[in-house]
Amino acid sequence: MKFYLSATNLEPKTQDWPIEPMASKPSKSKHCLFRSDKTPTSMANNLFLKGFSVGLLSGATGLIGYYFGAVDATQPLVNAQNDSGQPKWIEHEDPRIQRWDYNWDKRSPDKLVKPLRKSQMQDEEAVAERKAKVKEATPKSVRRVILIRHGQYDLSGQDDGQHHLTPLGFEQADRTGRRLAELLEDWKTNWARDKDGQQEKVRIRLYMSSMTRATETAQTILKHLPELDEVKSCNFIREGAPIAPVPGICKTLWNPDPKDFLEEGARIEAGFRKYMHRIPAGEEDIKTIDILVCHGNVIRYFLCRAMQFAPDAWLRFAIHNASISVISLGASGRLSLRTFGEIGHMPTDMMTFN
Repeated sequence: MKFYLSATNLEPKTQDWPIEPMASKPSKSKHCLFRSDKTPTSMANNLFLKGFSVGLLSGATGLIGYYFGAVDATQPLVNAQNDSGQPKWIEHEDPRIQRWDYNWDKRSPDKLVKPLRKSQMQDEEAVAERKAKVKEATPKSVRRVILIRHGQYDLSGQDDGQHHLTPLGFEQADRTGRRLAELLEDWKTNWARDKDGQQEKVRIRLYMSSMTRATETAQTILKHLPELDEVKSCNFIREGAPIAPVPGICKTLWNPDPKDFLEEGARIEAGFRKYMHRIPAGEEDIKTIDILVCHGNVIRYFLCRAMQFAPDAWLRFAIHNASISVISLGASGRLSLRTFGEIGHMPTDMMTFN
């Protein structure tokens, strides 16, 4: 009898095997996986073991390929994308990975244009018209958002009107103003250039929280800055309880009422939507720098939302008084946190959290 393996069935099949005299004595090694004897049984065993090894290797390769997702070999990895815009080589469903929302600011051009009805899908004129509208709604300019926390303030006051900056807080704000002036001068010189290296116009705006400590910080900073395109006070970025933090904090340090998260959280979220977004296509196509002088809770919540971290993680970050955080927002909606809580312009004896 002769044994062999089928490509589609691992069960051995049989057919007549010619009986031949043994050419040599079989190997007596106990450790030899593939014996050298040529008896029908031993040769069948050899074939089975070889087939099993190849099958095991192929199966492992298949599992690895399935886990990482199939990639079209004819497409470059950087261009091969799935429906969410992610490269296909990271398309696998790993529960540890949260997919990036490309429409996080609700200003994606394709989402701003009304979709076609099913009856219009094959209408070339309607399709071309919608593509033109999407192109028209596509932003072209970029912006940087600078988030500055207020300086140290007097905690003995009974309400916001009595929470003035301390002498140290004013000095912190003064140093931050000088540092910010240096950054703006550098960015206007090196960042604000077109493709040909020519100097471009930069729009600089400052928005301050209407709370006393933030307003005093902003007014001190403004002494060091050139004339700005816009300076406004804003209630949306006042301090508050954005969302219940996880993990929580000792109630002796901070114990807001549950309704505070509902009321103040909605206001702070509105502030996020007002300031943290790509430049709309209808605005002037120039680089923009927006400065927000506000509070620690607001800054940490804004950054968690923009970076698409869990919003309730905001309390896991610590941020110094009068520190500088910078986030870059591209025309496509992509962003990057350039610096968080920069405080290197302060000597160590001036670094405080309040």
